[in-house]
Amino acid sequence: MNKATALLLSPALLLIFLVLSSCGYHLSSSLPIDMPQGMTRLYIDRVENPSTEPWLESRLISEVRDEFSRRGRVTWVDRNEAEGLLHLIITRYRDYTKVESAREETLKSEVALSLEARIISARNMEVLWVSSPVHARESFTGSSEKSRAEERVVRDAADILANQLSSQF
Repeated sequence: MNKATALLLSPALLLIFLVLSSCGYHLSSSLPIDMPQGMTRLYIDRVENPSTEPWLESRLISEVRDEFSRRGRVTWVDRNEAEGLLHLIITRYRDYTKVESAREETLKSEVALSLEARIISARNMEVLWVSSPVHARESFTGSSEKSRAEERVVRDAADILANQLSSQF
C-alpha cells in the first residue's frame, strides 16, 4: 500500500469506527458483566450434566470462569468466601449428522449445547438471577474437526451466558 492510499484509508476507517461507536455498536464479548447486587465473589456450586459426555462439565466450568474473568468484576473464590453461587444446568447436548450423501456418508455434522444458569445468594440462598435459555451450535466436517467444534460450542455458550449479565446487551 502506498502512502496516498494509506492517507485516504485512515480517515475512512476512523470515520467508520466513530459512526459505529456513536450509535452504540459494541462487540458483545467485550462488554463488562454486571453481577446481581454488585457481587464480585463467585463460586460454581453445581453443574447439572444429564449428558453422557464426561468432558462437558469440566470444559463448561473452565470456559465460564475464563469468560466471566475476562470481562472483569468477578473473582472465583471458595464456597465459604462466595457472595454468589453459580448453578449451571445443561439442558441438552447433541452430536448428530446434519447432511448425508446419497450413499449415506456423513458430509456435515453438528454439535449443539443448550443450558441455563442461576446465581443464588450464598448468604440466604435466595435466587438473584436466572438466565434465559442459552443455545449454541457448531457445524463440522470430518471426525478430525469434532473436538474443535466441541470446544467452540462450549466457548460460544459461555459467551452468550456472559452477554446476558451485561447491562448494555
